[in-house]
Amino acid sequence: MVKNSLSALAGAIVSVALAVPAATAEDYVDRLLLLDRLTQDEARGGPQIRGGRSPFQKRVKVCNVMLTPVRDPDTGELVKVMKEVCWME
Repeated sequence: MVKNSLSALAGAIVSVALAVPAATAEDYVDRLLLLDRLTQDEARGGPQIRGGRSPFQKRVKVCNVMLTPVRDPDTGELVKVMKEVCWME
C-alpha cells in the first residue's frame, strides 16, 4: 500500500517537473516572437519600442505619433492633432 502511494507520488512529481519547464519555454518563445514582430514593425516605420528589448519582459512599451481628437479650449470644438500615443503590448 505504502509502496503504491510512494510510486504514485513520485510519478506526480516527475510529471510536474517535466511540465513546468515546457510551459516556461513556451512563454519565452511567445515573447520572443512578439518582440521580433514589434522590431520588424518598427523597422518598417511603425510604432517604436520604448525601453528594454528583452524576451524575459512580460510587456513592452510601444509608442506611435497618431491623429488624436482634442477639444480646443477656446472654441470647445473637437480638433485632431498629431500626438504621441503609447501603450503596452
